[in-house]
Amino acid sequence: MDKEEAKRRHKKAPLMLLLRRFFVVGVGLLSTITIARLVGPKAYGLASMAGMVLILAQMFRDFGVTSALLRKRTVSVEERSFLFWFNTTTTTTIALALVVSAPFIASFYNEPVVASTMIVSAIGFWLGGLSLQHRSILLRDMRFSEIAWIDTAAVAANFIISLSVAIIRHDVWAIVLGNLAQQVIGGSLYILRSRFVPNRPKMIDGFGEIIKFGANMSVFTISTFLSANLGAILIGHSMGAASLGQYNRAQNLFSLPNQNLVQPIAQATLPLLTHLRADAVAYREAYLKLVRTLSTFLIPSAVFLTFAGHSLTIVILGPRWDDAGIVLSFLAPVLALMGLVYSLDDLFMTQDRSAELRTVGLIEMVFRIASVSVGVLFGLVGIAIAYSLSSAIVCLVRIHIAGRRGPVTARDQISQIFPALPIGLACAASCLTAKILFWQFPQSAAVELAVLIAGTLFGGLLSLAFKSPRRAIVELFQTFGLPAGIRAKIKRRSGSTRPTI
Repeated sequence: MDKEEAKRRHKKAPLMLLLRRFFVVGVGLLSTITIARLVGPKAYGLASMAGMVLILAQMFRDFGVTSALLRKRTVSVEERSFLFWFNTTTTTTIALALVVSAPFIASFYNEPVVASTMIVSAIGFWLGGLSLQHRSILLRDMRFSEIAWIDTAAVAANFIISLSVAIIRHDVWAIVLGNLAQQVIGGSLYILRSRFVPNRPKMIDGFGEIIKFGANMSVFTISTFLSANLGAILIGHSMGAASLGQYNRAQNLFSLPNQNLVQPIAQATLPLLTHLRADAVAYREAYLKLVRTLSTFLIPSAVFLTFAGHSLTIVILGPRWDDAGIVLSFLAPVLALMGLVYSLDDLFMTQDRSAELRTVGLIEMVFRIASVSVGVLFGLVGIAIAYSLSSAIVCLVRIHIAGRRGPVTARDQISQIFPALPIGLACAASCLTAKILFWQFPQSAAVELAVLIAGTLFGGLLSLAFKSPRRAIVELFQTFGLPAGIRAKIKRRSGSTRPTI
């Protein structure tokens, strides 16, 4: 695929992936509203205990070699076949290890049912590993429409199975069997649609380079996992399944903006950056546009969730999830930085800087573990505050390391959040005004949430009085196919002359 073809496919990708995400969000919210009321906090806590082990295992099953495939400009059939057999071997080995270790994990949490959930989940883990290369082939070839409908079908299967089991059993198996269905359906469809049939196992040239890159990526992903999930592990071990369930649902709501806007845009941009590596100017502009686009959405989202996290959680999940709402409000400020942090991983990968990415991960792990270990002394809120503060510091470290060499400097990256700042400040002023009124005249969670949504939208409209927010919003909508006539009208009013990729 040449550079122009990559650009053409990239233009269609975000809209296609976002349309998929609209469906996923709808199903996800429906699932959250219904399942959370049927099974309760303890069920989510039990599922999370096994889930964290499975997520960690996923980082070992391909040893980072899938990332090695995505970063290369050309990949032969022999290389793909080798990576498939490598993944199959590691996935099978780790799946067996999960089954053997299940009783010990259950003993650590003092929850016997965790052993059974891990054994059942290992089946989905195994099939997901077999389909890794098939999905990476679709992604590398930028076949986003196929990825979209496969993920949609898998999410729908998850909801149908989860709801059916929840109505019957009202326990953790609703979550476990739903996730299993999603893995089985998604993995099977990826294998069928990629049309990839591996050759016999055979050693390839450059194996050492691939393993070196994979090792660095594995160290990074494992350290990132520990950084992000240590708080949940400590909660599950010391506070029990119910508290972990509260924290898990707060994390789930916190991750919605990332899963449903950040991932579609970044997923579409990573293959483009790979194809633009030889053109430093085009690469730089494509990367900076990614940061601007993400920040335009995430900064107002962070403001909204900070003020509305509690009422949003109560409305969606019900009154017994009060602690989750408080935790969400303290986690939310981190979203404002995610446009920078999420993009940096792609920058390191596409520039073959896996060793630096590994170093970043280790620094982040040490700092996060130290901060969360202190935060756990103050309960759920203490962990949330520790996570938010450490994330801000880690973001600055990442930006500094990433900007030391390559076409994108640290100043370039930081400057991309400026167009979104007026939007965030206007939304914050509106939401703060609403909160002050609620402190004086308390209302129901539903009324409070409605007013805060209106305040956020009003703040966003006020920010359009400035040129830089208008330009940022043009680019955000342009990413998802805003009609050309509307784009041109806003551009004329904002005086935008920024080139686009």
